[in-house]
Amino acid sequence: MNNLTTFFALFLFTLSSCAQNNVKLTATSSKDTIALGETVIIGLHLEGIKADFLSQQDADKQSIFDNFFSDGPSKANAFGTQIRVTPKELGKNTLGPYQIQLLDKEIVSNIVSIHVIKQEPEMLYVKMPQTGKVGDKITISTSCQSTANFTIGLKENDFIKRGSQSHNTSITNGNYSRKAEFTVTLLKKGRFELTRDQFSDLPEHIIVEETSIEIN
Repeated sequence: MNNLTTFFALFLFTLSSCAQNNVKLTATSSKDTIALGETVIIGLHLEGIKADFLSQQDADKQSIFDNFFSDGPSKANAFGTQIRVTPKELGKNTLGPYQIQLLDKEIVSNIVSIHVIKQEPEMLYVKMPQTGKVGDKITISTSCQSTANFTIGLKENDFIKRGSQSHNTSITNGNYSRKAEFTVTLLKKGRFELTRDQFSDLPEHIIVEETSIEIN
């Protein structure tokens, strides 16, 4: 029996034993309070799987096992993964319970409560050239200081085709400093108005500094 077969045989034997005992699925959230439109990360950890071989894997076995749950085994033999959820209602939002099937046993997590608030408006600043020609490649730069955690996305349309993009985010005392740059190709003549509708994944309280470019 090779190392891979032995490893999975031990792992399945461990799961079979644990499924009958005190294995539990624990759900936690990255934040208790978020702004409407903000995404929260839910961590799911399967706890109580006990086996010495899990903490004694060599590098090859570790890489094999990491594919089971993306976070891999912790020092406490707990295995975890993450999901991203965007609550839609103001006030208390209840997430879960979540379920997994472990061999012939269903394991159910606790529920997680998130309080969603309507936040004060915050500004997304936008910079791009004021003129250009069909075929030109230009850079659209955005920046935002916000207490909300979100990703800035730019949509394609009849005027622009999106190319490369870069994102940079830092956090200080719960405030996110977020910058994004998009390289786009100008497709047709006319005045292109860059409005809030051209961006995706923005929380409702984010206001976009609108700008335009005349394409010749």
